[in-house]
Amino acid sequence: MDDTIEQRTLSLSGALRVLDTAVAAAERAGLQVSVAVLGRDGQLKAFASMDGASVLSTETARKKALTVLKVGRATHEFAAELKAAMAAEPELFHGMLAMDGIATFGGGVPINVGGQLVGAVAVSGASSEQDEAIAHKAATMLQGERSSGGGNDGD
Repeated sequence: MDDTIEQRTLSLSGALRVLDTAVAAAERAGLQVSVAVLGRDGQLKAFASMDGASVLSTETARKKALTVLKVGRATHEFAAELKAAMAAEPELFHGMLAMDGIATFGGGVPINVGGQLVGAVAVSGASSEQDEAIAHKAATMLQGERSSGGGNDGD
């Protein structure tokens, strides 16, 4: 039996490309947001706060990305599950909100390469739906490159 495991994580070059994709998508939409890209280990790999983005969006983007890594799914999915459980178990909802680094609204998305979680990207500063759409576009750009024979980010 092996006492260790190997986990792939997003490389710096991959994180920067994810970041660039998110910023470009926000610019095209005329939005000013903050974008956080984390490796699988929770390390902040890339970050940008666009001109005009709110100060609050800086920390919120990081918290959204951390939430993805903690719960293993997009923040809008996690938020929906919490809302559904709130009636039956209100203490669960309030307990989650009290935890440090948990965000319960859309905009955080897992980055998967080859079916494996390698990091997370989160966007904050627009509506939850707009944040989610930008983050999703950025998170899936590496998958598109991988399937078309490009890059090996996450190695």
